[in-house]
Amino acid sequence: METPYTLTVLARPLDPDKGKVRSAAVYGFGGSRKRKRNELVVGVDGDSISIQDIRSQSVVSTCVLPPQSYLCCAPTSACCKRWRPNRLTFAVLRELPRGKRAIFSFCESVESLQDAAVQTKSHVTRRLPLQDGDIVSLD
Repeated sequence: METPYTLTVLARPLDPDKGKVRSAAVYGFGGSRKRKRNELVVGVDGDSISIQDIRSQSVVSTCVLPPQSYLCCAPTSACCKRWRPNRLTFAVLRELPRGKRAIFSFCESVESLQDAAVQTKSHVTRRLPLQDGDIVSLD
């Protein structure tokens, strides 16, 4: 077993008492198989959801969260490269002061431009309100 080392320094939650940092593995879908990627999705209450590449120790993507929001469970992310590269990231957030919960989805598409060799990333965010009840995990 290797000696542990620091991948990156994460932001601290805005609320030092109730704020948490939650993480989960990122999965890739190629055909009919689901595989773990060398990435982690990390959510920091009131700050952001970021995807960290473990091998290169760099940030792949970041989605900013409202400062009054708390994650109800660890976020989840999946990458699909069937037709064009797509990354879907989901998180359940509780927003204060009302305490309403909703599922947020962040869709990121990488498109190659025909005239130039530059790739662009487009972010689409959707919000789906939830009924009352406990959220244990997103899978």
